[in-house]
Amino acid sequence: MNHQLKNLTLADWDSAKLTIIHISKNPQLMPVITCNCIFGFIAQGSGEWELHHTPLLHHKNIFLIVRDPINIHVTQEPSSECLWIYCNVSFDNTISEPLEPLIFYDAPKHWLTLIDNINTQWEMHTDASKYKTKLYLAELIYEMYTLDSNRLHEEQLTSQTLDYINKHFHENLSRHTIAEKMNYSVSYLSKQFKYQTGYGLIDYLLHTRIKHAKRLLVETHHSIQEVSKQIGYEDSSYFTRLFKKHTGLTPGQYKRLYLPTSLVLNNPNFELKSSDVFNQGPLYNDNCYQYEGGFLPMKFNWNHTIVASFVLCAALLLTACTNNDTTKESEETMVYHSINGDITYKKNPQRIVTDFYLGYLLALDVKPVGSNEAQLKNPYIPEKDKKEIEVIGDSIEKVLSLEPDLIITGNKEMYEQLSKIAPTIYIEYEENIPKLIKEFGIILNRENLAQEWQKNYQQQVQTARQKIARIIKPEETITVMDILDGKGTITIYGDGYTGYPVYTGLGLQMAPAVKAETTIKTPWVQISSEKISDFVGDRVIVARAADTPKVDFTTAPVWKSLDVVKNNEVYEIDNFKFWFTDPISVIGQMNDLTDLFIERANDKKTK
Repeated sequence: MNHQLKNLTLADWDSAKLTIIHISKNPQLMPVITCNCIFGFIAQGSGEWELHHTPLLHHKNIFLIVRDPINIHVTQEPSSECLWIYCNVSFDNTISEPLEPLIFYDAPKHWLTLIDNINTQWEMHTDASKYKTKLYLAELIYEMYTLDSNRLHEEQLTSQTLDYINKHFHENLSRHTIAEKMNYSVSYLSKQFKYQTGYGLIDYLLHTRIKHAKRLLVETHHSIQEVSKQIGYEDSSYFTRLFKKHTGLTPGQYKRLYLPTSLVLNNPNFELKSSDVFNQGPLYNDNCYQYEGGFLPMKFNWNHTIVASFVLCAALLLTACTNNDTTKESEETMVYHSINGDITYKKNPQRIVTDFYLGYLLALDVKPVGSNEAQLKNPYIPEKDKKEIEVIGDSIEKVLSLEPDLIITGNKEMYEQLSKIAPTIYIEYEENIPKLIKEFGIILNRENLAQEWQKNYQQQVQTARQKIARIIKPEETITVMDILDGKGTITIYGDGYTGYPVYTGLGLQMAPAVKAETTIKTPWVQISSEKISDFVGDRVIVARAADTPKVDFTTAPVWKSLDVVKNNEVYEIDNFKFWFTDPISVIGQMNDLTDLFIERANDKKTK
């Protein structure tokens, strides 16, 4: 139990200023929303969380956190049913530090009703419902501070035990020494700890030691003997047996497998390693989009398998041996001067793998052998062009199995790992399609095609602009926004992502507030629905996921009084179609928008 919240009283909360910023069932929104307090409620699911690098394990059905969100890290998402209440809370001058965790393992069942009421009222989007939301949250806070004193004592005891183990794991600890430090009997402490966390005392101690051992193995130059001593084991052989039992690898194998590549390359004693997690690079936005009913997050995980790492090492070794036995150059090569140095590869690579630059390759008549599933769902790319392109999937051995002779990626973190499979070029994404297509022309030895594409692109841009010039006056302003969940979360776009085909492509003008709040580096801003009136221009383009509720703008409270609604100048688009930013997609998006404007203008004429 933390010291600060333990000393807070209901009177402190009564005098506090509490503002609810957002309520969401999506844990991925945590890094986006700025606030100083989160009420996190997990109704079902288990997992591991880190607060200030302290792991908190839970296996109960209900689990609550109240804390400053800055250092919260989800290492395993709850399997289902969670709710996040983002708040700004300010107390009087005597309480100025951020709130520390207040955790209720297996919280009372009747809190579920309060949580349901909070969520229901928030989704109604009325002034009265917002007031009720705050009332229900106040009732939840009251419940926390009036919980049975015995229950609070048990929560406090578990929290103190967790804290003690995490600070003293490297010492000679046992169930008896831990219980003695807590001033309780072994049986009582073990029972309470097991009930609250789902772990026995020694199980949790071992879990903590192994976790710290992993970090020391890959982040330091310490030997296995030194690591063993630093986590509390004098006998390194015993440590090795324990480590292998819980990870499937010896400490030496783990070190070679996960050690940063820069250290591997500089040390002949270390073997090459595979990837732990392969996160896809920038997918144009910090938000989550939906396709076919599921969220498409900004980053995808490519889970490593031990088998893949050994296959990778074997393949590399075989390649090295083959190269040593070959004295003649098998094929003409070229060199690309990248930000990672000079990359040498076949002049005309036949087997290219890319994570999300599929549209750029196809625009230059180059078909890769593998790409991401999301890119292969791009509706602007004809199905015939997607044939025979394999989905890379969620495992790095798939990339290896495709035997690429060139990999093109936007994932900076995984560049070193991919470069172990084949020559790899990292391209940093930027909102300048003509510039990028020129760069791809150089990489793919298709500069003439890149120049032709640029000419064709400019012609299509001019044609589209001429068509809408008869409809949209030069002084008119446009606002592009995304209704992420249909429940009040609004993303306003500047000249990037979904806004790119509107502002750079069609050359339309931003609303003043959009221009003021967005930049080239951060071309979006998130707002609450109540602030829409500050950002709307003469026309509004609304991106909406196909499976979110359709908004009736003529009756919606925050919309119905706006001139843009009264003038019938709100245009809805499919946010998944406009999620892609590549040469093929942007041309298709500009054409779709042009058709929307023309169709609306014709409808107005006939009425």
